[in-house]
Amino acid sequence: TCPMPVGPGLEPRTAKERMNLDPNKKLLALRALAMLPTEQLPSGDEDLDTKLMIMIAKKLPNGYEYLYALVHRLEKIPAALAARNKQNQSALLLACLYMPDQPLVARFIADALQNVNYDFDEVYEDGNTIIHELCQRGDKYVDVLAELVSMRHTNGQPCFNIHLHNHSGGTPLLVAVKAHGNGINCSRTLEFLIRQ
Repeated sequence: TCPMPVGPGLEPRTAKERMNLDPNKKLLALRALAMLPTEQLPSGDEDLDTKLMIMIAKKLPNGYEYLYALVHRLEKIPAALAARNKQNQSALLLACLYMPDQPLVARFIADALQNVNYDFDEVYEDGNTIIHELCQRGDKYVDVLAELVSMRHTNGQPCFNIHLHNHSGGTPLLVAVKAHGNGINCSRTLEFLIRQ
């Protein structure tokens, strides 16, 4: 079980507890996905987009219940949860970028990844972590940033390191400062990072 978030303004419950899943829809989703053979779950399309990535790109057309059911099954296949497509994007990164207005989606996937001992400091393009990626995109992403940064390991240490340097030597804070200087509004992002 993932420890409770401690970030400013976040309530101390897991994403699953806050998603308000409809029990009947959840049961239907679990039944529907139970019919899929396990080997089909992690497979990707021609771009290596997994079923989870496609569901996120389509903004959860069947609701949180199908997200819950799919992630629940994928937790038994840890490599599938952490898979990357041809653009080197994971389901967690796509949830952050495609659904910043629904930060619980990214948090729910991150909670599941934590349950399978995922390394949240993995890098993407230019040595950027997910935190770098969010910080360079501006305040539209600050709520999902706060959800992720609030996560803690059972020993109390942050799951996401906000002090890592990318290949250019930039921390997430420096990346946000540069983005803000280039006309992307990062004022809330900067304020959030400084308070950490």
